[in-house]
Amino acid sequence: MREKVTIEPRTTMVLVRPKKLDEKRGHILVPKSTLVREQHAVTEGEVVALGPDVWQDFPNDLGARVGDYIAYAQYSGFYVVDAKTKEEFLLINDVDIKATLRSE
Repeated sequence: MREKVTIEPRTTMVLVRPKKLDEKRGHILVPKSTLVREQHAVTEGEVVALGPDVWQDFPNDLGARVGDYIAYAQYSGFYVVDAKTKEEFLLINDVDIKATLRSE
């Protein structure tokens, strides 16, 4: 189980743990500068926390919940770093979530 996150989203914000890219592609080690740039283009991740007003503008839609895997708009939100774990998260508006991804 992962350590509790110390970042609390406000209003309609959603805290997302972006999908991590592999440092290796086949037998090739990807340079860190390329990996960082590509990581910021990722549009999928796990919902970690929800602000208190999330989905308020969408009364008939329950939206994504904590633990759901989602797809979000590419240039939405901004990155924040957890002070304890140094892990990078994305803070986005609830309207920037485009889909909930579920495997069957």
